[in-house]
Amino acid sequence: SIGEAHSFSNLGSVYQQLGKYDDALKNYTRYLMKTRELRDRVGEGRAYGHLGGAHSALGNHMEAIKFYNCMLKIAREVGDQRGEASTCGNLGIAWQALREYRKAHEYFRLHLDMAQKLRDPVMECQALNN
Repeated sequence: SIGEAHSFSNLGSVYQQLGKYDDALKNYTRYLMKTRELRDRVGEGRAYGHLGGAHSALGNHMEAIKFYNCMLKIAREVGDQRGEASTCGNLGIAWQALREYRKAHEYFRLHLDMAQKLRDPVMECQALNN
């Protein structure tokens, strides 16, 4: 059920906040599997984003980028502009951590452009902060 899927996502978030990344990754993976089973593309995209965030927190930036790219593809597919914008910001951060500054700049620029297009001042500040 959708409720079960969200429970896995919530558990993953709690474990990540506690620094228990293995448990967070297990729950985010369960969330991903459940959203696929339910054919919930928006939830699937979020699951990829959560997996990317956990890997990024662990310093596994290339793994994070793989998951963020999956999230980006789905966000574009379903028309989730806010998800697309924030994922571009996350990709910029991951590429910056890998000292790939040109790629980081490209994604930071996309994040800012989308925030301005969406007229979202909070997101625009976040983009400028990167």
